Amino acid sequence: MTLREQAAWWLTEMQEATPEIEQQFSQWLRESPRHVEEYLFVEALWGELDGIDRQHSVDVQQLIASAGGVEAIAKVTPFGRVSRLLRAPWPATGSKSKRSAAVAAVVAGVVVSALASWIWWPTQETYATTVGEQRAVKLEDGSFIYLNTQSRVEVDYSEHERRVRLLSGEALFTVHHDASRPFRVYSADTVVQAVGTQFNVYRHDDRTTVSVVEGIVAVTDERPGKTVVVAAAGETTLDSPGAGPLRITAGEQANVSPAGHIEKRPQGDIEKAVAWRARRLVFRSESLADVAEQFNRYNTIKIRVEGEAVRNRKLIGTFNADDPTSLVKFLAGEADLRAQEIGGELVITPR
Repeated sequence: MTLREQAAWWLTEMQEATPEIEQQFSQWLRESPRHVEEYLFVEALWGELDGIDRQHSVDVQQLIASAGGVEAIAKVTPFGRVSRLLRAPWPATGSKSKRSAAVAAVVAGVVVSALASWIWWPTQETYATTVGEQRAVKLEDGSFIYLNTQSRVEVDYSEHERRVRLLSGEALFTVHHDASRPFRVYSADTVVQAVGTQFNVYRHDDRTTVSVVEGIVAVTDERPGKTVVVAAAGETTLDSPGAGPLRITAGEQANVSPAGHIEKRPQGDIEKAVAWRARRLVFRSESLADVAEQFNRYNTIKIRVEGEAVRNRKLIGTFNADDPTSLVKFLAGEADLRAQEIGGELVITPR
């Protein structure tokens, strides 16, 4: 049942609502701003229809008979109460409760369902996080987006596709399978299509990294003829442009360059890729410059590394993302490095 159909269902239920129904309806509204929007839309449509055929020149019972009876109409509506509502006499005046319920049932159940192939109401939302913030977003189809710090996504659901654009940062996606509407994540020109799976996408300045936690994804480049698969350790090189989507399975990773080259890593470091969900930073021989960059994504207190040799210094370790001073303490034992606070920054320099 779509959100609009749910809203119409609640509109009928609220005509003769019990306290229990009212509580359930209130809970449904609080689940998402989209629920409020859809309910207000259906209610507004109901209000507009209230002025139609004030002279009651349309014989509803005759329309039902022409349509094949109440049971035939009920087959194309999601509402259990439609048979009782349509069998009830159409009121000449007043009794707005029955009339409203009947209108809502017919409009939302018959008209919306019958015209679904002609009219589509797309939903588009933007979600973002600030420095150090993480956020979980439940989408209308039951999928989830977990946004890491300083990240921004644009969600655009249509009749034929569920499209998410990762405008910046990093996100973990848990996708509800729907064969009729593919779930695709766009990061620059990189396209990641999911098949009932969980995967992480990190949009770096110079590449996009895709890490598959569960299931399978297909990675390609949005530009026609640009996808090129290149060799990784133990892999065969497939360097022809337009090679098509590359399947990445659980435990694997792929790095996609701005030129559209995809490097598949069969033994991906998935634990490191999703450690941010526990607010941990895991480094496997990264340079101090990269380490500082990662810490700075999460904290207002910035780390600055000076000196080419120091910036290229490799580091192995696991740290609390919210505690940049832990890095300073870790480096304090290095005889050739100095770490100190200067002007509100943590500065690492050679001795």
